[in-house]
Amino acid sequence: MRRTVMSKQITFLLLSTLIITMGHSLVQAALLPRQVAADRHVKTVNYDPNNVVIIHGHYGYQTQVVFAANEEVQNISIGDSLAWQAVPVKNNLFIKPVAASKTNMTVLTNANSYNFQLDSNDTKTSPTYKLQFIYPNGGYDRTGQTNTIGVCDPTKINWKYSFTGDKRLAPREAFDCNGQFTYFRFNNSLPAIFIVDKNRQETLVNYHMKGNYVVVNTTAPQFTLRSGSDVTSVYNEALIGDRQHVQ
Repeated sequence: MRRTVMSKQITFLLLSTLIITMGHSLVQAALLPRQVAADRHVKTVNYDPNNVVIIHGHYGYQTQVVFAANEEVQNISIGDSLAWQAVPVKNNLFIKPVAASKTNMTVLTNANSYNFQLDSNDTKTSPTYKLQFIYPNGGYDRTGQTNTIGVCDPTKINWKYSFTGDKRLAPREAFDCNGQFTYFRFNNSLPAIFIVDKNRQETLVNYHMKGNYVVVNTTAPQFTLRSGSDVTSVYNEALIGDRQHVQ
């Protein structure tokens, strides 16, 4: 049984506040990516130019780093370039260790700079197969469009959302505005957010923050929320209509 995510308790004043309020992120010295699905080898990390992202590599395994769709890798500088191989392909970077090493790497794209700590000495930590950046304070979504948002028309808000699955991941509030942007508000830490297409394939989406709200730059019949092995499905009832949702 699907459960309703929220009711119309949010006021137009609160909605206006979230549109003009910007979220702030804390600066950290080094940031470990978090796994986003049942497979612990696939991870995401929020982009912050002041953070150092840790990548654990294993000999014989490569890691795919995915930047924003509109970005292109222009320069790679590795402290110990003899111990690591790096190959750029458009907005992707494929990197692997060829010897035991702990060093740093700086990547420059046409839009941003990224700092990494590379470590192939820790053999007890599982290697990362795929690391994708998300851009919660702006940046770009997977289509290469900027995460700007216009004024939300209160008369065009769809509140008809429900969910199944792990209640701990379920958003406290969910709605979409103008048929363009989907808003989520969570009680706990933010999960990874995926769009589910008609073929039941999941695609990781980028988002940005407006106050306490996660804003996804699209609408969809179904989203999947993942945190480790926990999974929750969120349904846009206005788009699903009488159709059976994906099981």
